[in-house]
Amino acid sequence: MKLPNLETQIFFNCLDEYSDNKKIAPAQPQKMTKPIQDTLLTGISGKVKEDIIVYIHGFASSSQSKKVQALKERFGSAIISFDLHHEPKKAIEQLEKFIQSKIKNCNITLIGSSLGGFYSLYLSGKYI
Repeated sequence: MKLPNLETQIFFNCLDEYSDNKKIAPAQPQKMTKPIQDTLLTGISGKVKEDIIVYIHGFASSSQSKKVQALKERFGSAIISFDLHHEPKKAIEQLEKFIQSKIKNCNITLIGSSLGGFYSLYLSGKYI
C-alpha cells in the first residue's frame, strides 16, 4: 500500500498542550533535503523499502483501541500496533527492539496517543 505523499515534509501533529493556561503552538513542518529524502525512501542499499506505520498506544490502552481500528481501516496492513508493557522502561525496550529489527528494510513512521505520543517523539529523536 502506498502511503500519502507529504511532499518531503515531516509533520509533528501535536495535541493541544497548555502551560500556565497559555496555549503552546505545535511545531512547524521541516523541509527535508533531497539526499535525505532519497535515503529515507530507499535506504543506503538503494532498494525500495516497505512503508510501515507503528501506532503506539497510551497508558492503560491497547493495540485493539478504537484509534488503532480507525487507522487500520484507512491504511490497512501498513499499521502495526502491539501491546506494550506497563512499565515505561520495558515499553521503550520493546519498541527499540522492534524498530531495530525493521529499520534496515522499512520506512518506519511512529505515531502515538498520550504516553505513546511521548514514546514516538523520544524514539524519533533517537533514530533520526
